[in-house]
Amino acid sequence: MSVVILGSGQLAKMLAEAGTKLNLPSVFVITPEISTDPVAGLGEVLRHESSADAATLLAELDSVDAVTVETENTSSELLALLSTNYPVRPNTASVVACQNRENERQLLDDLAIPTAPHQVARNNDEFVAAVASIGFPLVIKTLTEGYDGRGQWVIDDAEQWRDFNKASVTLPVLVEEKIHFAREVSLVGVRSIDGSMQFYPLAENVHVGGILIASFAPASNVSEALQQQAHDNLSKIMTHLDYVGVMAMECFETEQGLLVNELAPRVHNSGHWTLDSNVTSQFENHMRAITGLPLGTTDADGPTLMLNILGEIPDGVRDEKCQFQLYDYQKTARAGRKVGHLNLRYANAAALLNALQQLETVWKNPFIQQLIAQLED
Repeated sequence: MSVVILGSGQLAKMLAEAGTKLNLPSVFVITPEISTDPVAGLGEVLRHESSADAATLLAELDSVDAVTVETENTSSELLALLSTNYPVRPNTASVVACQNRENERQLLDDLAIPTAPHQVARNNDEFVAAVASIGFPLVIKTLTEGYDGRGQWVIDDAEQWRDFNKASVTLPVLVEEKIHFAREVSLVGVRSIDGSMQFYPLAENVHVGGILIASFAPASNVSEALQQQAHDNLSKIMTHLDYVGVMAMECFETEQGLLVNELAPRVHNSGHWTLDSNVTSQFENHMRAITGLPLGTTDADGPTLMLNILGEIPDGVRDEKCQFQLYDYQKTARAGRKVGHLNLRYANAAALLNALQQLETVWKNPFIQQLIAQLED
C-alpha cells in the first residue's frame, strides 16, 4: 500500500510526513530535472521521461492506494493516463479546471459563484475591447502558469494602459476588474470519497507583490453569514467536481460579500497554520480523504499565525528560544523563493507581541516590524 505523489517540493514533503503518521508510505514521481531535496528520506523516488514511462514505473509497485498532486500544473495527459488504472484524487477534471484561468472562471460562472467582472481576450482586437469594457483599474492575467504574483499586470488608468508594453503579453489573457476589497481570505476544505466534507476556519492572508507572506487563522471578525457563504461556495464546487481531497478557495472580502479569486486543487500555503493548531492538519486530512480514512477535526480553538520565509532562512529562527515552530523545506536559497515557514499558536495579543518582538531580534523583516507597531499602538 502506498500513496503516489506527483511532485517532490515542500507540499509533497509535508504530505509524506503526514502519511508516515498514518502508516501510508509515499512514492514520489517526478521528471529528471526536478530536485528531490525536500523529500529526501521520505520515500521512493521514480523519475520518468514521459507519461507512458511513468505509468510503466507505477505498474512495478506492489499496490497504489491513490495518486495525488502537489501542484495544479501537472500534466493532464499524465493524470488521464494514470486514472485508467489508479484512483487519481483529486480527479483529472478537477485539476484541469484549475490549470487555466478561463476554465476556472467558467466553472465559477456555471455555478453562479461571484467573481470579479472579467473577459477573455484571444487576439489584439479583443484585448483592446476587453480593456475598454472592463474599465480602469483592471488586472491582466495570463491564463496559465500564474502563481505568486507571476503573470499579472495591474493597469490603474488610461495613461498606464498607453504606456503598457502590450507586445510583452502572450495572448490569450484574462482581463478583470481590479477589486477594492477589505481583506483577502481563504477557505480550506476537504471532501472524502463518500462525499462528506469538513471546513477549516477562514484565514486572513497578507500578500506583498502577489506572494503570500502571512496567514492569520481563524480570521478575526468573521460573521456567521460570511463563513457560511464561503462554506456554501466551496461545497458547491467540490460536489460539482466530485472532488476528493483538500481544496483551497482564495477570496476577496467586499461590502457585498465574498468574490472568489482563485482555486487550488491541493493543499495550500494558507493552510500551513493547521500544522500547529489543535486541528488535524490539512496534510493529514488530505491523505485521509484520498485513502478513504475518516476525516479529522477542523475546528480550531485558538489563533495561529503563519509567516512565510522567502530567500533564505535566518539562522536565529533555529534557536530554541524562538517561540515559533520552524518548517524548513530543505530548498536551495534563492531570492523570492519560499524556503520555509514559521507557525505560532498564541493565547492573546500580548503573547503574540512578545513572540514577535523576540523574533524581530533575529529576523529584521519589514512585515514583522509593521505588525509589532500595530500591536503596540
